[in-house]
Amino acid sequence: MAVDEQYAAPLCVTVASLLEHLRPGVGLELHLMRSGLTPKTRRTLEGAWDGRVRLHWTSLDHETVDALRGYGHASSPAANFRLVVGSSLPGHVTKVIYLDADLLIRNDLVEVWERDMRGNIVLAVQDCYIQRLPSSCRPPGAPANGQAPYFNSGVMVIDLDAWRAAGIEQSCLEAARRLQHRTKWLDQHVLNACLAGRWGALPPVWNKQFSLDLFPDWRCSPYEEREFEEARRRPAIIHFCTHTKPWHAFSDHPRNDVLAYRAALQATAFGGAPAARPSLLRRAAQVLAAPHRRLLDTTAAAFHAKRRTHALKAMLPSILKLAILHPWTLATVPLAVVRERVAIRLDQVSASR
Repeated sequence: MAVDEQYAAPLCVTVASLLEHLRPGVGLELHLMRSGLTPKTRRTLEGAWDGRVRLHWTSLDHETVDALRGYGHASSPAANFRLVVGSSLPGHVTKVIYLDADLLIRNDLVEVWERDMRGNIVLAVQDCYIQRLPSSCRPPGAPANGQAPYFNSGVMVIDLDAWRAAGIEQSCLEAARRLQHRTKWLDQHVLNACLAGRWGALPPVWNKQFSLDLFPDWRCSPYEEREFEEARRRPAIIHFCTHTKPWHAFSDHPRNDVLAYRAALQATAFGGAPAARPSLLRRAAQVLAAPHRRLLDTTAAAFHAKRRTHALKAMLPSILKLAILHPWTLATVPLAVVRERVAIRLDQVSASR
């Protein structure tokens, strides 16, 4: 796992929920790639869990940290640390489960650990939002294949021996330099570019993502019907992979998931007193911002769907309803899309000079 100061408390929730569902008699070797933790936060994490956890601190050298920060990340620079997991962990560590810090685990991870890798370097869940490998991610000279699946890197079983032997880390760093001005999901795009054809699919229950709750039926998703329904009803891992997190005052995730997460957070060493009630001004702003985010997310999810025509037809009623009930979104959503595209283009132009 990777952690910095802003994700220390969420990481504590992820690990605590993992331990809660871990079968008896099984211990946890927890390797934390860290950057920028205060001494107080480090002490809190060291005392956060019971004797089943053996904590190993992994410090990245300043040059590597600065390089990875230079690539940027939408939420936390520490997310890019997963690109160097092979060289950061000791050589005797040959297999790991990499976990993001914004997860709530509801089942025994031993089930994932014991899965047959079948010759793959990584096992992961296909991303529910992006679904297919974008053309911009394909390595130079690679054949165009718009149907290649794309995985979410928040939960990965990694064969580190195979990772190191295949030179994945060097390939990732080279791809990061090539793609850094083209995407806001750099770490994930890079991993998919370098592991195309070398990763195997986990059932979506092991990484239930936000977009799954936006889709009216399984055909909008990249999953089979049974997998889709099971992930919605009984997710083994809930991944809060949006800009609004369950520890924020306002979150776009399903209410029951948010309440479960906040209860878990209160039970950790970082729980403490409840957060202060947001000001009237902030609550008023959310009346405008929340429908904007919902319409933007829903529309984007429909356009990214593998079965785009079906998704657009199925999701059009909810899109129109949102726009009619919240008419300002008819202006704010297109402006947000244009602003993002212009920002990426300006970044590309700046980098080419």
